[in-house]
Amino acid sequence: PATTMCCDDSKQPTSSYSPPLSGLAHSLERNPILTLMLKVRSRHEAGHECSVLLGGKPVSASFPPSCSAHSEEFMNYGQALAIGAQKPRERLRELVEQFHAPPNGSETILTSGSTDGIAKCILLLSEPKDIILADEFTYTGLMAATTPHGRRVHGVRSDEHGMLPEALENAVLETQAKLLYLVPHGQNPTGRTMSEERKSTIYHLAQRLDLTIIEDDPYFFLNLTPASGLAPEPANMPGTTGFPKSLLSRDMDGRVVRLDSASKFLAPAYRIGWITCDSRIADKFGTLSEVTTWSISGWSQLAFLETLDKMVMHEHLQQLQSRYAMQRDYLLSACEHHLSGVCEWECPGFGMFVFLRIPGVEDCGGTFVEQLI
Repeated sequence: PATTMCCDDSKQPTSSYSPPLSGLAHSLERNPILTLMLKVRSRHEAGHECSVLLGGKPVSASFPPSCSAHSEEFMNYGQALAIGAQKPRERLRELVEQFHAPPNGSETILTSGSTDGIAKCILLLSEPKDIILADEFTYTGLMAATTPHGRRVHGVRSDEHGMLPEALENAVLETQAKLLYLVPHGQNPTGRTMSEERKSTIYHLAQRLDLTIIEDDPYFFLNLTPASGLAPEPANMPGTTGFPKSLLSRDMDGRVVRLDSASKFLAPAYRIGWITCDSRIADKFGTLSEVTTWSISGWSQLAFLETLDKMVMHEHLQQLQSRYAMQRDYLLSACEHHLSGVCEWECPGFGMFVFLRIPGVEDCGGTFVEQLI
């Protein structure tokens, strides 16, 4: 199993990169009552006596026993409600350091799942009518999140190694886009994983073109490749070892905004994700959460933390990876038996998707799907 590396708070971005914060991001202001309560808290920490008689904060002594048995940080209003309580944030930062070791001064805060993170990134890092670049076949939830906010997704061609650098450069020149959305491992819907060389090339191109990258990576832990030549039994799966470098791992500038999620390696009902990004983006993200969704469920955070503390991560991931690898192999066998000569496909090394291409059919949506159904 991989070893956990300590977070070095002295790491700082090495470039003059500046996040493309939107007008909405610049206009965000904290709730005045919360601002006052934070000032009072700092006075308490400095040894001054001060009481707050405003804010509508419930008395924790009045909570039912099932709530009062837990820390007030999880059960009551407070500074951490919008970004997650301290213990789960620390635990998730350990995971980020273990698997990615970001070489910059990034911060990790909680979200209400990746979809929440995507929507808030769009609001904070783009303006209405802006274009967001993504793979030509991309996560439909991205389009669902962008369209109501007046943004448009522009597809960029890719191959089996990921987005094509020359196609990305042409798209930037054509659209003047500043935001790039990528799912690097087990991409939804193609199932493709970016090669290490392609990740480095795309990151360096993002530096040259001054792009901010949203690295949405919910399938990162679903590594479906067993030890060489062996069956996908749990003992042969990588577990917490052998993971490729993420875009965040390469990020010297702070231009990568990484989204992770509990949904695919634990369960969707936790509604917990985490975002790792430049502190300037993290600050705005926290304020936006305070004035919109306001809080991440304390109960969800407690259940999530308890699950992480009780499980053996390496063994859990081996079981998970084995199950999905076997299901992938069953599906590919069925495709071989029933669809040979009709469809084309690739064997995914990560994630949950096998993408079928039908030669001669340019558009498999709309009336084509309706006729099949």
